[in-house]
Amino acid sequence: MKLWQVKASALRIMFADSDINFNEEEFTTGVLEENPNTNEKLIRMNNSISRGIDKYYQIVGQRKSYVKGVSLKVIDDVKQNYIDLTDYPLIDHPLKIDAVVFVLDEEGEVLSERIFETIEFIFDIYNQRVEFAYGQDLTEYDLVNFNIHYENKKSNLPVDAHDITFDLDTLFIPEDVQRMLCYFVKGELYEEDNDSLARVAMNNFYSFLYNYKKIDNNYSQRKVKRAKVFNKTN
Repeated sequence: MKLWQVKASALRIMFADSDINFNEEEFTTGVLEENPNTNEKLIRMNNSISRGIDKYYQIVGQRKSYVKGVSLKVIDDVKQNYIDLTDYPLIDHPLKIDAVVFVLDEEGEVLSERIFETIEFIFDIYNQRVEFAYGQDLTEYDLVNFNIHYENKKSNLPVDAHDITFDLDTLFIPEDVQRMLCYFVKGELYEEDNDSLARVAMNNFYSFLYNYKKIDNNYSQRKVKRAKVFNKTN
């Protein structure tokens, strides 16, 4: 959803009896800012949306995802014995790493492959890279493709998010959660106008989050098992 759509949804449920359409044109032309009733809500709305997103993280947690086909770091055509995660800015920290090891012939054709479900690793948070436990040298293999399961970084509205076309999808927050933010906004900003309706809206938002099915990539409901040491003989 675009930022203006979230704001429009919040205004619609706060001003259900209004003759304003709350469309994109009314945002871009300044009609809503000229209306003292809607302007009073709009000037506080970004902060309210951000607090609603924070509540999502607090109650539901960070999304779990995975990225496939990651390779060892290569510097000057030389394979390094670690995985560089600086090209994967969404990764907060890895949860589990598995791999497919390929044996190649002289022409680079795959002769065989083997799947390793877990690899023991150390995450260097300062350098944003994955190192392997007990000095396992994975550069000896012809080709290793890693699958990294991880938690997404917590992201929220930029401090200077004044562009109403800012896309909340770039925050990787589920769209159904985005659609519910309007109830949190109403719960905060409508309290002085109608406390009972504001509380109903806030209850709708919290009930949704507490009943929200946490995204499960094999980690959200269970403890991650310690990985096995990765070597040529296991």
